Amino acid sequence: MPWVDEDTCYGCGDCLETCPVEAITLSGHVAFVDQDLCICCGRCLDSCANNSLREEEARIQALVAANVEFTEFCLEACARNFDGDPAVKAACLQRLLNRFEQEKTVAELTLERLRHLYQA
Repeated sequence: MPWVDEDTCYGCGDCLETCPVEAITLSGHVAFVDQDLCICCGRCLDSCANNSLREEEARIQALVAANVEFTEFCLEACARNFDGDPAVKAACLQRLLNRFEQEKTVAELTLERLRHLYQA
């Protein structure tokens, strides 16, 4: 999914004109991509002379960092609310690991089914 680098977008509107499903709007002087409407055609990426529209891959490290930060927050909260009980902290970490494993499984199964679309 494309996303907008808000630090470099100056709201020229070129991406709005090229989006076939009107998934892009301007908020002030910055483009916004409605992920629910976006069909991932890539036209907006090609139209952005300032390279402010980017593919999701560019955000992977930031998303990983956010997941780790969330996990650390949860672990600290578990420790604080349960008097630092190591068993509780371990159980909390295991639940978070299970959550991310589930997300991984869903992503892998989704990819598998999508790859079959090309074979049909």
